[in-house]
Amino acid sequence: MGDTTKLLNTTTMNKSINILSRHNNLEDAISESGGLNREYNAPVFDKEVESVKKDTSSQEFYVVESLGRKLVLWQYDCDIKLMNAFSPYGASLGGPFTIGNFNDTYNCFDNVQEISNNPSNRKKIAKLQNSGSKLFVLNF
Repeated sequence: MGDTTKLLNTTTMNKSINILSRHNNLEDAISESGGLNREYNAPVFDKEVESVKKDTSSQEFYVVESLGRKLVLWQYDCDIKLMNAFSPYGASLGGPFTIGNFNDTYNCFDNVQEISNNPSNRKKIAKLQNSGSKLFVLNF
């Protein structure tokens, strides 16, 4: 694991996000997180479940707790690797990035910090990820 703080010139928000559970399918992760209010709009919810299952880059889903809420995370790869929160009623990648290293030993994302969302940082993130780093942009 590289020193992302030095490479990305940031020191803000250095913390860990613990993984509460891991699942091989999205439905089990959603159930573990409390169901995420499917009844609000079941057709939209079900459509988003199918979309995530099609778009995910990994068949491992994580339940984490962030700011007192349980979230279901799934991996999406584009020019950078994102760890998205399952959000059936809307989500987007905007503003600053929150990044963190996936630490399998301690079952968490560590060295979590916020950086500017700009082309230079995206290139640095992609370079780290392509060199084997377990760095992710945490999109939640």
